[in-house]
Amino acid sequence: MKAKTPALVLGFLAVVGVGYGGWRAFGEYQLRNLTMDPIKPGHVNIVAVNPGSGFGIIVSNQVAQLAEFSDSDLDSPEMNEDDVITKKKLLIREFLGALQGNGESLGKLVMSLNDVNEGEFPAQAEIWTKDQIERALKGDANLKPKLERALSMTLDGQPLPTLDLDRLIDGIIIEIPFQMEYNVGGTVTKVDAIYRESFNSQFATRAGRRLTEKFLTDAAMQATYNEEIKRTRGELTDKDGNPLPAQKENLATSLASRFSETRLKELTAKPYRVLENAFVVVNDEMITGASKSTYEGNNNQLVTDIRLNLTEEGRLRLWKFSREHPRFQLLFMVNSVALAAPRIGTELAEKSVTIRGVGAEQLAADAVDDINRLTSTRTTQPSESK
Repeated sequence: MKAKTPALVLGFLAVVGVGYGGWRAFGEYQLRNLTMDPIKPGHVNIVAVNPGSGFGIIVSNQVAQLAEFSDSDLDSPEMNEDDVITKKKLLIREFLGALQGNGESLGKLVMSLNDVNEGEFPAQAEIWTKDQIERALKGDANLKPKLERALSMTLDGQPLPTLDLDRLIDGIIIEIPFQMEYNVGGTVTKVDAIYRESFNSQFATRAGRRLTEKFLTDAAMQATYNEEIKRTRGELTDKDGNPLPAQKENLATSLASRFSETRLKELTAKPYRVLENAFVVVNDEMITGASKSTYEGNNNQLVTDIRLNLTEEGRLRLWKFSREHPRFQLLFMVNSVALAAPRIGTELAEKSVTIRGVGAEQLAADAVDDINRLTSTRTTQPSESK
Protein backbone atom coordinates (compact mmCIF):
# COMPACT_ATOMS: atom_id res chain seq x y z
CA MET A 1 0.00 0.00 0.00
CA LYS A 2 2.86 2.39 0.77
CA ALA A 3 4.23 1.92 -2.71
CA LYS A 4 0.99 3.29 -4.17
CA THR A 5 1.06 6.50 -2.16
CA PRO A 6 2.98 8.58 -4.76
CA ALA A 7 0.52 7.56 -7.46
CA LEU A 8 -2.37 8.50 -5.22
CA VAL A 9 -0.77 11.84 -4.47
CA LEU A 10 -0.07 12.50 -8.12
CA GLY A 11 -3.61 11.51 -8.97
CA PHE A 12 -4.98 13.91 -6.36
CA LEU A 13 -2.73 16.72 -7.64
CA ALA A 14 -3.86 16.03 -11.18
CA VAL A 15 -7.49 16.39 -10.13
CA VAL A 16 -6.67 19.60 -8.28
CA GLY A 17 -4.76 20.83 -11.32
CA VAL A 18 -7.68 20.07 -13.62
CA GLY A 19 -10.05 21.80 -11.20
CA TYR A 20 -7.86 24.89 -10.96
CA GLY A 21 -7.32 24.91 -14.72
CA GLY A 22 -11.06 24.57 -15.26
CA TRP A 23 -11.71 27.45 -12.90
CA ARG A 24 -9.19 29.63 -14.74
CA ALA A 25 -10.73 28.65 -18.08
CA PHE A 26 -14.23 29.40 -16.79
CA GLY A 27 -13.06 32.79 -15.59
CA GLU A 28 -11.41 33.57 -18.90
CA TYR A 29 -14.60 32.60 -20.74
CA GLN A 30 -16.85 34.79 -18.56
CA LEU A 31 -14.56 37.80 -18.50
CA ARG A 32 -13.18 37.66 -22.03
CA ASN A 33 -15.60 40.17 -23.53
CA LEU A 34 -16.04 42.39 -20.47
CA THR A 35 -14.66 45.89 -20.97
CA MET A 36 -13.71 47.62 -17.74
CA ASP A 37 -14.90 51.07 -18.72
CA PRO A 38 -14.28 53.74 -16.08
CA ILE A 39 -17.46 54.84 -14.30
CA LYS A 40 -18.29 57.83 -12.14
CA PRO A 41 -18.76 57.32 -8.40
CA GLY A 42 -22.24 57.35 -6.91
CA HIS A 43 -23.67 57.30 -3.38
CA VAL A 44 -22.20 53.86 -2.67
CA ASN A 45 -18.80 53.00 -4.09
CA ILE A 46 -16.15 50.34 -4.16
CA VAL A 47 -13.00 52.10 -5.30
CA ALA A 48 -9.79 50.23 -6.00
CA VAL A 49 -6.52 51.91 -5.08
CA ASN A 50 -3.44 50.55 -6.79
CA PRO A 51 -0.61 50.01 -4.28
CA GLY A 52 1.84 50.82 -7.07
CA SER A 53 0.92 54.46 -6.54
CA GLY A 54 3.01 54.47 -3.38
CA PHE A 55 -0.07 55.35 -1.35
CA GLY A 56 -2.54 53.42 0.72
CA ILE A 57 -5.62 54.32 2.73
CA ILE A 58 -6.09 53.81 6.45
CA VAL A 59 -9.63 54.12 7.82
CA SER A 60 -10.09 54.75 11.53
CA ASN A 61 -13.26 56.06 13.19
CA GLN A 62 -14.76 56.80 9.78
CA VAL A 63 -11.85 59.08 8.91
CA ALA A 64 -9.86 58.05 5.86
CA GLN A 65 -6.21 59.01 5.79
CA LEU A 66 -4.04 58.82 2.73
CA ALA A 67 -0.74 57.27 3.76
CA GLU A 68 2.49 57.24 1.80
CA PHE A 69 4.23 53.95 2.49
CA SER A 70 7.78 52.76 2.11
CA ASP A 71 8.39 50.44 -0.83
CA SER A 72 8.83 47.46 1.48
CA ASP A 73 5.23 47.69 2.67
CA LEU A 74 3.39 48.17 -0.61
CA ASP A 75 2.89 44.48 -1.36
CA SER A 76 2.23 43.24 2.16
CA PRO A 77 -1.25 41.81 2.81
CA GLU A 78 -1.81 44.17 5.73
CA MET A 79 -0.76 47.77 6.24
CA ASN A 80 1.87 48.41 8.88
CA GLU A 81 1.62 51.96 10.15
CA ASP A 82 5.26 51.76 11.27
CA ASP A 83 6.18 51.97 7.59
CA VAL A 84 4.15 55.13 6.97
CA ILE A 85 6.26 57.96 5.56
CA THR A 86 3.55 60.60 5.62
CA LYS A 87 -0.14 60.50 6.48
CA LYS A 88 -2.75 63.06 5.43
CA LYS A 89 -6.48 63.20 5.96
CA LEU A 90 -8.22 62.26 2.73
CA LEU A 91 -11.33 64.36 2.12
CA ILE A 92 -13.65 61.63 0.86
CA ARG A 93 -16.34 63.98 -0.46
CA GLU A 94 -13.74 66.00 -2.36
CA PHE A 95 -11.99 62.82 -3.52
CA LEU A 96 -15.22 61.51 -5.04
CA GLY A 97 -16.04 64.92 -6.48
CA ALA A 98 -12.64 65.08 -8.15
CA LEU A 99 -13.21 61.63 -9.65
CA GLN A 100 -16.45 63.06 -11.08
CA GLY A 101 -14.59 66.00 -12.62
CA ASN A 102 -15.81 68.64 -10.17
CA GLY A 103 -13.37 71.57 -10.17
CA GLU A 104 -14.24 72.86 -6.70
CA SER A 105 -13.70 69.41 -5.21
CA LEU A 106 -10.42 69.01 -7.08
CA GLY A 107 -9.12 72.31 -5.72
CA LYS A 108 -9.90 71.31 -2.13
CA LEU A 109 -8.39 67.85 -2.65
CA VAL A 110 -5.13 69.32 -3.97
CA MET A 111 -5.04 71.75 -1.05
CA SER A 112 -5.56 69.00 1.51
CA LEU A 113 -2.84 66.82 -0.02
CA ASN A 114 -0.50 69.80 0.28
CA ASP A 115 -1.37 70.36 3.96
CA VAL A 116 -3.43 73.49 3.33
CA ASN A 117 -6.47 73.89 5.59
CA GLU A 118 -8.89 76.68 4.67
CA GLY A 119 -10.19 76.62 8.23
CA GLU A 120 -6.86 78.05 9.38
CA PHE A 121 -6.94 81.05 7.03
CA PRO A 122 -7.16 84.45 8.79
CA ALA A 123 -10.83 85.43 8.71
CA GLN A 124 -10.18 89.04 7.66
CA ALA A 125 -7.41 88.43 5.14
CA GLU A 126 -7.96 89.95 1.70
CA ILE A 127 -8.43 87.52 -1.19
CA TRP A 128 -6.31 88.20 -4.27
CA THR A 129 -6.66 86.50 -7.64
CA LYS A 130 -3.78 85.77 -9.99
CA ASP A 131 -5.03 88.47 -12.36
CA GLN A 132 -5.14 91.10 -9.63
CA ILE A 133 -1.65 90.26 -8.38
CA GLU A 134 -0.18 90.29 -11.89
CA ARG A 135 -1.75 93.70 -12.55
CA ALA A 136 -0.35 95.00 -9.26
CA LEU A 137 3.11 93.69 -10.18
CA LYS A 138 2.87 95.60 -13.46
CA GLY A 139 2.24 98.81 -11.54
CA ASP A 140 -1.55 99.24 -11.59
CA ALA A 141 -2.20 102.59 -9.88
CA ASN A 142 -4.92 101.18 -7.61
CA LEU A 143 -3.87 97.58 -7.05
CA LYS A 144 -0.15 98.08 -6.42
CA PRO A 145 -0.50 100.30 -3.29
CA LYS A 146 -3.42 98.20 -2.07
CA LEU A 147 -1.33 95.02 -2.28
CA GLU A 148 1.61 96.71 -0.57
CA ARG A 149 -0.61 97.84 2.30
CA ALA A 150 -2.02 94.33 2.67
CA LEU A 151 1.50 92.90 2.95
CA SER A 152 3.06 95.76 4.99
CA MET A 153 5.82 96.04 2.42
CA THR A 154 6.55 97.59 -0.96
CA LEU A 155 6.98 95.22 -3.88
CA ASP A 156 10.72 95.98 -4.01
CA GLY A 157 11.13 94.87 -0.39
CA GLN A 158 10.87 97.98 1.79
CA PRO A 159 8.74 97.63 4.96
CA LEU A 160 6.01 100.25 5.37
CA PRO A 161 6.85 102.71 8.18
CA THR A 162 3.45 102.59 9.92
CA LEU A 163 2.40 99.49 11.85
CA ASP A 164 -0.98 97.96 10.95
CA LEU A 165 -1.04 94.93 13.24
CA ASP A 166 -4.10 93.20 11.75
CA ARG A 167 -2.75 93.36 8.20
CA LEU A 168 0.73 92.45 9.37
CA ILE A 169 -0.56 89.24 10.92
CA ASP A 170 -3.25 88.33 8.37
CA GLY A 171 -1.36 88.76 5.10
CA ILE A 172 -3.46 87.77 2.07
CA ILE A 173 -5.16 84.74 0.54
CA ILE A 174 -3.93 83.94 -2.97
CA GLU A 175 -6.11 82.14 -5.50
CA ILE A 176 -3.99 80.10 -7.91
CA PRO A 177 -5.79 78.69 -10.98
CA PHE A 178 -4.58 75.33 -12.26
CA GLN A 179 -5.70 72.55 -14.55
CA MET A 180 -5.36 68.78 -14.28
CA GLU A 181 -6.05 66.28 -17.04
CA TYR A 182 -7.20 62.82 -16.02
CA ASN A 183 -9.84 60.17 -16.69
CA VAL A 184 -13.36 61.13 -15.64
CA GLY A 185 -15.95 58.44 -16.22
CA GLY A 186 -14.14 57.04 -19.26
CA THR A 187 -13.14 60.34 -20.86
CA VAL A 188 -9.79 62.07 -20.48
CA THR A 189 -10.92 65.46 -19.20
CA LYS A 190 -9.22 68.77 -18.44
CA VAL A 191 -10.54 69.93 -15.07
CA ASP A 192 -10.03 73.56 -14.04
CA ALA A 193 -9.70 74.33 -10.34
CA ILE A 194 -8.50 76.93 -7.82
CA TYR A 195 -5.81 76.35 -5.22
CA ARG A 196 -5.96 78.77 -2.26
CA GLU A 197 -3.17 79.52 0.18
CA SER A 198 -2.25 82.05 2.83
CA PHE A 199 0.67 84.30 1.96
CA ASN A 200 2.69 86.89 3.81
CA SER A 201 6.03 88.64 3.39
CA GLN A 202 9.02 87.34 5.29
CA PHE A 203 9.24 90.68 7.10
CA ALA A 204 5.59 90.55 8.20
CA THR A 205 5.91 86.96 9.37
CA ARG A 206 9.01 87.75 11.40
CA ALA A 207 7.66 90.98 12.88
CA GLY A 208 4.22 89.50 13.57
CA ARG A 209 5.74 86.62 15.52
CA ARG A 210 7.65 89.02 17.79
CA LEU A 211 4.67 91.33 18.28
CA THR A 212 2.29 88.57 19.36
CA GLU A 213 4.53 86.35 21.48
CA LYS A 214 3.92 88.50 24.58
CA PHE A 215 1.89 91.51 25.68
CA LEU A 216 3.36 94.83 24.52
CA THR A 217 2.21 98.42 24.92
CA ASP A 218 1.53 100.41 21.76
CA ALA A 219 4.84 102.20 22.15
CA ALA A 220 6.73 98.93 22.64
CA MET A 221 5.01 97.42 19.62
CA GLN A 222 6.04 100.33 17.40
CA ALA A 223 9.60 100.12 18.75
CA THR A 224 9.75 96.37 17.99
CA TYR A 225 8.30 97.01 14.55
CA ASN A 226 10.94 99.67 13.87
CA GLU A 227 13.67 97.26 14.96
CA GLU A 228 12.45 94.68 12.46
CA ILE A 229 12.48 97.36 9.75
CA LYS A 230 16.15 98.01 10.59
CA ARG A 231 16.85 94.25 10.53
CA THR A 232 15.35 94.04 7.05
CA ARG A 233 17.50 96.94 5.85
CA GLY A 234 20.71 95.64 7.45
CA GLU A 235 20.95 98.50 9.97
CA LEU A 236 21.42 96.35 13.09
CA THR A 237 24.65 95.13 14.65
CA ASP A 238 25.57 92.17 16.82
CA LYS A 239 26.85 92.45 20.41
CA ASP A 240 30.36 93.13 19.10
CA GLY A 241 29.21 95.96 16.88
CA ASN A 242 29.47 94.01 13.64
CA PRO A 243 26.72 94.78 11.10
CA LEU A 244 24.12 92.06 10.68
CA PRO A 245 23.28 91.08 7.09
CA ALA A 246 20.13 92.60 5.64
CA GLN A 247 17.12 90.27 5.51
CA LYS A 248 15.55 91.87 2.49
CA GLU A 249 13.02 90.09 0.28
CA ASN A 250 12.07 90.84 -3.30
CA LEU A 251 8.34 90.67 -2.69
CA ALA A 252 7.45 90.90 -6.37
CA THR A 253 9.57 87.83 -7.13
CA SER A 254 8.10 85.91 -4.18
CA LEU A 255 4.56 86.63 -5.38
CA ALA A 256 5.28 85.74 -9.00
CA SER A 257 6.85 82.43 -7.97
CA ARG A 258 3.55 81.26 -6.48
CA PHE A 259 2.15 80.88 -10.03
CA SER A 260 5.14 79.24 -11.74
CA GLU A 261 4.66 76.07 -13.80
CA THR A 262 7.32 74.34 -11.72
CA ARG A 263 5.39 74.99 -8.53
CA LEU A 264 2.09 73.89 -10.04
CA LYS A 265 3.70 70.59 -11.04
CA GLU A 266 4.88 70.15 -7.46
CA LEU A 267 1.44 70.92 -6.04
CA THR A 268 -0.35 68.46 -8.34
CA ALA A 269 2.21 65.62 -8.29
CA LYS A 270 0.66 63.67 -5.40
CA PRO A 271 -2.97 64.41 -6.43
CA TYR A 272 -2.16 63.03 -9.90
CA ARG A 273 -0.77 59.84 -8.38
CA VAL A 274 -3.87 59.43 -6.22
CA LEU A 275 -6.43 60.10 -8.99
CA GLU A 276 -4.64 58.10 -11.66
CA ASN A 277 -4.38 55.06 -9.37
CA ALA A 278 -7.97 55.15 -8.12
CA PHE A 279 -10.56 53.21 -10.12
CA VAL A 280 -14.29 53.04 -9.38
CA VAL A 281 -15.03 49.33 -9.74
CA VAL A 282 -18.62 49.29 -8.46
CA ASN A 283 -21.11 52.07 -7.76
CA ASP A 284 -24.64 51.97 -6.35
CA GLU A 285 -26.17 51.13 -9.73
CA MET A 286 -24.43 47.75 -9.47
CA ILE A 287 -25.65 46.94 -5.95
CA THR A 288 -29.03 45.32 -5.31
CA GLY A 289 -29.06 45.27 -1.51
CA ALA A 290 -27.07 44.92 1.69
CA SER A 291 -27.16 43.24 5.10
CA LYS A 292 -24.99 43.24 8.20
CA SER A 293 -23.81 40.77 10.80
CA THR A 294 -22.20 41.41 14.17
CA TYR A 295 -20.10 38.90 16.09
CA GLU A 296 -17.44 38.70 18.76
CA GLY A 297 -13.94 39.06 17.38
CA ASN A 298 -10.50 39.23 18.94
CA ASN A 299 -10.22 40.44 22.53
CA ASN A 300 -13.99 39.99 22.93
CA GLN A 301 -14.58 43.04 20.75
CA LEU A 302 -17.72 43.18 18.62
CA VAL A 303 -17.05 43.21 14.88
CA THR A 304 -19.58 44.15 12.23
CA ASP A 305 -19.46 43.06 8.58
CA ILE A 306 -21.52 44.35 5.67
CA ARG A 307 -22.57 42.02 2.88
CA LEU A 308 -23.29 43.61 -0.51
CA ASN A 309 -25.36 41.89 -3.17
CA LEU A 310 -24.15 42.77 -6.65
CA THR A 311 -25.74 42.85 -10.08
CA GLU A 312 -24.17 40.59 -12.69
CA GLU A 313 -22.30 43.56 -14.10
CA GLY A 314 -21.00 44.49 -10.67
CA ARG A 315 -19.92 40.91 -9.98
CA LEU A 316 -18.05 40.61 -13.27
CA ARG A 317 -16.35 43.98 -12.87
CA LEU A 318 -15.15 43.17 -9.36
CA TRP A 319 -14.08 39.70 -10.47
CA LYS A 320 -12.14 40.96 -13.47
CA PHE A 321 -10.41 43.73 -11.55
CA SER A 322 -9.37 41.41 -8.71
CA ARG A 323 -8.23 38.83 -11.26
CA GLU A 324 -6.05 41.28 -13.18
CA HIS A 325 -4.69 43.04 -10.06
CA PRO A 326 -3.41 40.41 -7.62
CA ARG A 327 -2.94 42.98 -4.86
CA PHE A 328 -4.97 46.16 -4.46
CA GLN A 329 -6.79 48.09 -1.79
CA LEU A 330 -10.57 48.27 -1.79
CA LEU A 331 -12.05 51.50 -0.40
CA PHE A 332 -15.71 51.09 0.57
CA MET A 333 -17.72 54.30 0.94
CA VAL A 334 -21.37 55.14 1.60
CA ASN A 335 -22.59 58.73 1.29
CA SER A 336 -19.01 60.06 1.32
CA VAL A 337 -18.18 58.19 4.53
CA ALA A 338 -15.25 55.77 4.40
CA LEU A 339 -16.19 52.54 6.18
CA ALA A 340 -13.31 50.20 5.39
CA ALA A 341 -10.23 49.84 3.20
CA PRO A 342 -9.08 46.20 3.19
CA ARG A 343 -6.27 44.92 1.04
CA ILE A 344 -7.36 42.30 -1.46
CA GLY A 345 -5.14 39.42 -2.52
CA THR A 346 -7.66 36.97 -4.01
CA GLU A 347 -10.20 36.88 -6.83
CA LEU A 348 -13.64 38.18 -5.87
CA ALA A 349 -15.95 36.19 -8.12
CA GLU A 350 -19.14 35.80 -6.08
CA LYS A 351 -22.39 37.68 -6.54
CA SER A 352 -22.01 39.08 -3.06
CA VAL A 353 -19.01 40.56 -1.31
CA THR A 354 -18.47 40.90 2.43
CA ILE A 355 -16.73 43.98 3.78
CA ARG A 356 -15.31 42.98 7.13
CA GLY A 357 -14.75 45.16 10.17
CA VAL A 358 -16.61 48.30 9.07
CA GLY A 359 -16.62 49.87 12.53
CA ALA A 360 -19.44 50.64 14.93
CA GLU A 361 -22.56 48.52 14.59
CA GLN A 362 -24.85 51.56 14.37
CA LEU A 363 -22.73 53.03 11.58
CA ALA A 364 -23.00 49.76 9.68
CA ALA A 365 -26.76 49.66 10.29
CA ASP A 366 -27.16 53.19 8.96
CA ALA A 367 -25.08 52.33 5.90
CA VAL A 368 -27.14 49.20 5.20
CA ASP A 369 -30.38 51.17 5.58
CA ASP A 370 -29.10 53.81 3.16
CA ILE A 371 -28.09 51.19 0.61
CA ASN A 372 -31.39 49.30 0.83
CA ARG A 373 -33.39 52.53 0.68
CA LEU A 374 -31.47 53.55 -2.42
CA THR A 375 -31.92 50.21 -4.17
CA SER A 376 -35.60 49.87 -3.23
CA THR A 377 -36.50 53.25 -4.73
CA ARG A 378 -34.75 52.50 -7.99
CA THR A 379 -37.52 52.18 -10.53
CA THR A 380 -35.43 51.09 -13.50
CA GLN A 381 -32.71 48.57 -14.17
CA PRO A 382 -29.13 49.78 -13.55
CA SER A 383 -28.19 52.34 -16.15
CA GLU A 384 -25.82 51.31 -18.91
CA SER A 385 -24.43 54.83 -19.14
CA LYS A 386 -21.04 55.39 -17.58
